[in-house]
Amino acid sequence: MRPSGLRTGVFFGAIGGFPLSQGCRPRQFPGVRVPIPVVLLLCACVIGGVWWHGTRSHDFLTPPPESKLAAIHAKAGSSPPPADQPVEVASPPETAMEPALAITLHAGTGNGTASLLVPVLLEVARELEKASDGTLHVTASVAGGRDIPSGLGPPPVAIWLSGAADGSPSTGVLTTTVRSPDALHQDVMVAVIKLIRGYLKHETPVEIPGSPVPRAAWLELGARLNRPPE
Repeated sequence: MRPSGLRTGVFFGAIGGFPLSQGCRPRQFPGVRVPIPVVLLLCACVIGGVWWHGTRSHDFLTPPPESKLAAIHAKAGSSPPPADQPVEVASPPETAMEPALAITLHAGTGNGTASLLVPVLLEVARELEKASDGTLHVTASVAGGRDIPSGLGPPPVAIWLSGAADGSPSTGVLTTTVRSPDALHQDVMVAVIKLIRGYLKHETPVEIPGSPVPRAAWLELGARLNRPPE
Protein backbone atom coordinates (compact mmCIF):
# COMPACT_ATOMS: atom_id res chain seq x y z
CA MET A 1 0.00 0.00 0.00
CA ARG A 2 2.98 2.35 0.54
CA PRO A 3 3.93 2.58 -3.15
CA SER A 4 0.38 3.70 -4.08
CA GLY A 5 0.37 6.42 -1.42
CA LEU A 6 3.86 7.41 -2.47
CA ARG A 7 2.84 7.78 -6.09
CA THR A 8 -0.21 9.90 -5.10
CA GLY A 9 1.87 12.19 -2.91
CA VAL A 10 4.48 12.63 -5.58
CA PHE A 11 1.77 13.45 -8.15
CA PHE A 12 0.12 16.19 -6.02
CA GLY A 13 3.50 17.52 -5.01
CA ALA A 14 4.52 17.77 -8.61
CA ILE A 15 1.37 19.60 -9.84
CA GLY A 16 0.84 21.75 -6.71
CA GLY A 17 4.32 22.99 -6.25
CA PHE A 18 4.36 22.53 -2.51
CA PRO A 19 6.83 20.41 -0.50
CA LEU A 20 5.88 16.99 0.76
CA SER A 21 6.35 15.51 4.19
CA GLN A 22 8.25 12.33 4.81
CA GLY A 23 4.99 10.39 4.35
CA CYS A 24 4.62 11.94 0.93
CA ARG A 25 1.69 14.07 2.11
CA PRO A 26 1.33 17.87 1.71
CA ARG A 27 2.68 19.81 4.60
CA GLN A 28 0.16 21.96 6.54
CA PHE A 29 1.21 25.58 7.04
CA PRO A 30 0.02 27.59 10.03
CA GLY A 31 -3.07 29.84 9.44
CA VAL A 32 -2.50 33.48 8.62
CA ARG A 33 -4.63 36.10 10.48
CA VAL A 34 -5.69 39.06 8.38
CA PRO A 35 -5.46 42.37 10.30
CA ILE A 36 -8.77 43.99 11.19
CA PRO A 37 -7.97 47.32 9.43
CA VAL A 38 -7.37 45.41 6.22
CA VAL A 39 -10.73 43.61 6.62
CA LEU A 40 -12.56 46.90 7.20
CA LEU A 41 -10.85 48.47 4.21
CA LEU A 42 -11.84 45.55 1.99
CA CYS A 43 -15.46 45.71 3.20
CA ALA A 44 -15.61 49.45 2.52
CA CYS A 45 -14.17 48.89 -0.95
CA VAL A 46 -16.78 46.21 -1.72
CA ILE A 47 -19.71 48.31 -0.46
CA GLY A 48 -18.44 51.42 -2.24
CA GLY A 49 -17.92 49.52 -5.47
CA VAL A 50 -21.43 48.06 -5.40
CA TRP A 51 -22.97 51.44 -4.64
CA TRP A 52 -20.99 53.20 -7.38
CA HIS A 53 -21.83 50.51 -9.93
CA GLY A 54 -25.55 50.64 -9.10
CA THR A 55 -25.99 54.43 -8.91
CA ARG A 56 -23.47 55.84 -11.35
CA SER A 57 -26.10 56.17 -14.10
CA HIS A 58 -28.72 57.87 -11.85
CA ASP A 59 -29.21 61.62 -11.54
CA PHE A 60 -30.43 62.57 -8.07
CA LEU A 61 -30.24 66.35 -8.52
CA THR A 62 -32.36 66.99 -11.61
CA PRO A 63 -36.14 66.75 -10.90
CA PRO A 64 -38.10 64.34 -13.10
CA PRO A 65 -40.15 65.82 -15.95
CA GLU A 66 -43.84 66.59 -15.48
CA SER A 67 -44.86 63.83 -17.90
CA LYS A 68 -43.11 61.21 -15.79
CA LEU A 69 -44.67 62.52 -12.58
CA ALA A 70 -48.13 62.49 -14.17
CA ALA A 71 -47.63 58.89 -15.28
CA ILE A 72 -46.54 57.88 -11.77
CA HIS A 73 -49.56 59.61 -10.19
CA ALA A 74 -51.93 57.99 -12.65
CA LYS A 75 -50.48 54.58 -11.95
CA ALA A 76 -50.64 55.08 -8.20
CA GLY A 77 -54.25 56.29 -8.40
CA SER A 78 -55.43 53.36 -10.48
CA SER A 79 -53.81 50.67 -8.33
CA PRO A 80 -55.89 49.36 -5.38
CA PRO A 81 -54.52 49.85 -1.86
CA PRO A 82 -52.64 46.93 -0.26
CA ALA A 83 -54.69 44.48 1.78
CA ASP A 84 -52.93 45.42 5.02
CA GLN A 85 -53.43 49.16 4.49
CA PRO A 86 -56.59 50.56 6.12
CA VAL A 87 -58.93 52.46 3.83
CA GLU A 88 -59.78 55.93 5.09
CA VAL A 89 -63.52 56.57 5.35
CA ALA A 90 -64.81 60.11 5.64
CA SER A 91 -66.44 60.67 9.01
CA PRO A 92 -70.01 62.02 9.02
CA PRO A 93 -70.39 65.73 9.74
CA GLU A 94 -70.76 66.64 13.37
CA THR A 95 -74.27 67.37 14.53
CA ALA A 96 -74.76 71.01 15.43
CA MET A 97 -75.41 71.65 19.11
CA GLU A 98 -78.86 72.81 20.08
CA PRO A 99 -79.05 76.54 20.79
CA ALA A 100 -79.17 77.54 24.42
CA LEU A 101 -82.58 78.34 25.92
CA ALA A 102 -82.78 82.01 26.90
CA ILE A 103 -84.17 82.96 30.30
CA THR A 104 -84.05 86.13 32.36
CA LEU A 105 -83.16 86.53 36.03
CA HIS A 106 -85.18 89.43 37.48
CA ALA A 107 -84.71 91.39 40.68
CA GLY A 108 -86.71 94.29 42.06
CA THR A 109 -85.64 96.49 44.93
CA GLY A 110 -85.27 100.12 45.99
CA ASN A 111 -83.17 102.53 44.01
CA GLY A 112 -80.54 102.67 46.74
CA THR A 113 -80.00 98.88 46.62
CA ALA A 114 -80.36 98.49 42.84
CA SER A 115 -76.88 99.82 42.12
CA LEU A 116 -75.40 97.20 44.47
CA LEU A 117 -77.57 94.46 43.01
CA VAL A 118 -76.67 94.88 39.29
CA PRO A 119 -73.14 93.37 39.38
CA VAL A 120 -74.29 90.64 41.77
CA LEU A 121 -77.18 89.62 39.52
CA LEU A 122 -74.88 89.55 36.45
CA GLU A 123 -72.45 87.26 38.26
CA VAL A 124 -75.24 84.93 39.38
CA ALA A 125 -76.52 84.78 35.78
CA ARG A 126 -73.06 83.74 34.54
CA GLU A 127 -72.85 81.08 37.23
CA LEU A 128 -76.22 79.65 36.19
CA GLU A 129 -75.06 79.44 32.57
CA LYS A 130 -71.87 77.66 33.63
CA ALA A 131 -73.78 75.25 35.89
CA SER A 132 -76.16 74.37 33.04
CA ASP A 133 -73.19 73.55 30.78
CA GLY A 134 -74.45 75.82 28.02
CA THR A 135 -78.06 74.62 28.18
CA LEU A 136 -79.29 78.04 29.33
CA HIS A 137 -78.44 81.58 28.29
CA VAL A 138 -79.24 83.76 31.29
CA THR A 139 -79.59 87.52 31.22
CA ALA A 140 -80.10 89.79 34.23
CA SER A 141 -82.65 92.54 34.75
CA VAL A 142 -82.81 94.82 37.81
CA ALA A 143 -85.81 97.10 38.43
CA GLY A 144 -85.44 99.93 40.94
CA GLY A 145 -88.28 101.50 42.85
CA ARG A 146 -89.04 103.58 45.89
CA ASP A 147 -86.81 103.00 48.89
CA ILE A 148 -88.45 102.04 52.17
CA PRO A 149 -87.65 104.06 55.27
CA SER A 150 -84.47 102.95 56.98
CA GLY A 151 -86.26 102.38 60.24
CA LEU A 152 -88.29 99.49 58.77
CA GLY A 153 -85.31 97.12 58.53
CA PRO A 154 -83.10 95.80 55.70
CA PRO A 155 -84.31 96.57 52.19
CA PRO A 156 -86.18 93.69 50.55
CA VAL A 157 -85.24 92.21 47.18
CA ALA A 158 -87.78 90.37 45.02
CA ILE A 159 -86.29 87.72 42.72
CA TRP A 160 -87.92 85.64 39.97
CA LEU A 161 -87.13 83.90 36.66
CA SER A 162 -88.95 84.13 33.35
CA GLY A 163 -88.50 83.42 29.66
CA ALA A 164 -86.67 85.95 27.53
CA ALA A 165 -89.70 87.10 25.51
CA ASP A 166 -92.39 89.41 26.79
CA GLY A 167 -95.35 87.56 28.22
CA SER A 168 -93.34 84.37 28.84
CA PRO A 169 -94.15 82.17 31.83
CA SER A 170 -92.34 82.94 35.07
CA THR A 171 -91.61 81.33 38.38
CA GLY A 172 -93.03 82.57 41.60
CA VAL A 173 -91.49 85.60 43.29
CA LEU A 174 -89.19 85.01 46.24
CA THR A 175 -88.34 87.90 48.54
CA THR A 176 -85.13 88.12 50.50
CA THR A 177 -83.52 90.89 52.50
CA VAL A 178 -80.12 92.50 52.15
CA ARG A 179 -78.23 91.64 55.30
CA SER A 180 -75.04 93.30 54.10
CA PRO A 181 -73.40 94.05 50.72
CA ASP A 182 -70.87 91.24 51.34
CA ALA A 183 -73.66 88.67 51.79
CA LEU A 184 -75.73 89.91 48.86
CA HIS A 185 -74.34 87.37 46.38
CA GLN A 186 -75.00 84.43 48.69
CA ASP A 187 -78.53 85.65 49.50
CA VAL A 188 -79.41 86.02 45.82
CA MET A 189 -77.94 82.63 44.93
CA VAL A 190 -79.88 80.87 47.69
CA ALA A 191 -83.09 82.55 46.55
CA VAL A 192 -82.51 81.53 42.89
CA ILE A 193 -81.87 77.90 43.80
CA LYS A 194 -85.03 77.83 45.90
CA LEU A 195 -86.98 79.24 42.95
CA ILE A 196 -85.65 76.54 40.61
CA ARG A 197 -86.33 73.72 43.04
CA GLY A 198 -89.83 74.95 43.75
CA TYR A 199 -90.66 75.53 40.10
CA LEU A 200 -89.43 72.12 38.95
CA LYS A 201 -90.30 70.28 42.19
CA HIS A 202 -87.13 68.31 41.59
CA GLU A 203 -86.05 65.89 44.26
CA THR A 204 -82.34 66.23 43.55
CA PRO A 205 -80.85 68.46 46.25
CA VAL A 206 -79.56 71.68 44.70
CA GLU A 207 -77.23 73.81 46.80
CA ILE A 208 -75.21 76.05 44.47
CA PRO A 209 -74.48 75.97 40.74
CA GLY A 210 -71.78 73.40 40.15
CA SER A 211 -73.48 70.71 42.22
CA PRO A 212 -74.75 67.70 40.25
CA VAL A 213 -77.94 68.97 38.63
CA PRO A 214 -79.17 66.74 35.79
CA ARG A 215 -79.06 68.27 32.34
CA ALA A 216 -82.70 67.31 31.95
CA ALA A 217 -83.58 69.65 34.84
CA TRP A 218 -81.97 72.64 33.11
CA LEU A 219 -83.69 71.70 29.84
CA GLU A 220 -87.04 71.44 31.62
CA LEU A 221 -86.54 74.82 33.26
CA GLY A 222 -85.71 76.56 30.00
CA ALA A 223 -88.50 74.81 28.07
CA ARG A 224 -91.19 75.63 30.61
CA LEU A 225 -90.16 79.28 30.90
CA ASN A 226 -90.19 79.63 27.10
CA ARG A 227 -93.46 77.80 26.54
CA PRO A 228 -95.71 79.84 24.24
CA PRO A 229 -98.93 81.09 25.80
CA GLU A 230 -101.95 78.93 25.17
